[in-house]
Amino acid sequence: MAQTRAQPKENKCIHCGGTVAARAKFCTHCGQKLDSAALPITHLKLTETPIELKAKQQFQDQLQELLDLKKNPTQVNIDQAFQELNDLPEAPEFLAELLFKLLHHPYKPLREQAALVLIKSRSGKDQLLTLLGTAPDWIRSTIISVIGQARLTQAVPLLIGLAEKDSNPWLQQDIVYALGEIGDIQAFNFLMRLLTTSDQSLVQAAARSLKALGDPAAIQYLLPQLTSPSVETESIIFDALQSFGTRAAHQLIKLLADHKSPEKLKAKALMLLEKTPDPMATPILINLLAEANTLAQPIIKVMASWKLEEFIPVLEAIGNDRSRELRLLAQSALQQIKQKEKS
Repeated sequence: MAQTRAQPKENKCIHCGGTVAARAKFCTHCGQKLDSAALPITHLKLTETPIELKAKQQFQDQLQELLDLKKNPTQVNIDQAFQELNDLPEAPEFLAELLFKLLHHPYKPLREQAALVLIKSRSGKDQLLTLLGTAPDWIRSTIISVIGQARLTQAVPLLIGLAEKDSNPWLQQDIVYALGEIGDIQAFNFLMRLLTTSDQSLVQAAARSLKALGDPAAIQYLLPQLTSPSVETESIIFDALQSFGTRAAHQLIKLLADHKSPEKLKAKALMLLEKTPDPMATPILINLLAEANTLAQPIIKVMASWKLEEFIPVLEAIGNDRSRELRLLAQSALQQIKQKEKS
């Protein structure tokens, strides 16, 4: 026996969008007559109800008010206008024109909000990426920032190409920070090359972005920059290396074991090792203490931090050292190690 196709139990009214019985001839909500255009609930494209039209007009009015350059928008005004828009999966098409006008507003937080809504839709995203090549720098800066916040991985090659061609250092910095926010490994080689540039602001931005990427392969490129002439750059590089934790230990130990490594760089490496104990480095630290008097203090600090019993004989031997400062430092390290043994 042939099976009959199941008929839908519900339809949608094309006049008001209300749910009606499949066999209804008149809508129970608005009273309008239904015809063959009343489609099953899963296929109907709804017309706008009076409520929807009112909401649409409200959105338009709020954004239009923000376009008035005679008024200075506050963050409260912006939050109110974009509160519901930010919750939508993508920007409504009827607002696209207004949002692109807001993208040219002199107030950056307002530009960013508009771009954050636009980037949700495919058409808005494509137009923003197109503007990267044609818009003034202040608008491009906003778009780059929003691309980073949205973690738009498809834009990574475009951003790298733009950074390599554009000579504006501020725009280059924006791109480097955006690449760090996106966190895509495609940017690794580009960021690594920036570490050797003479522009310290770009070196700092690259270090921060490599930290955000979190790839341990960056450690070997970050280490040589610890001796940067810029105190700020050195601090940022140190922070980036510290973020890798124990993953940086192998490279740090390798640096300490290399006789060609500058002592200043070794001193920085020892400071990093204080919080990353690695038993493999124990013999290297002991030998280094015997060879390099200038590194004695940072080495003893590492020993005190690690609290390994293997360091006890070496530290006890420093009790005969001429330097009172070293003797006191060694005694303090011994006490910390012995206290750990007792506990």
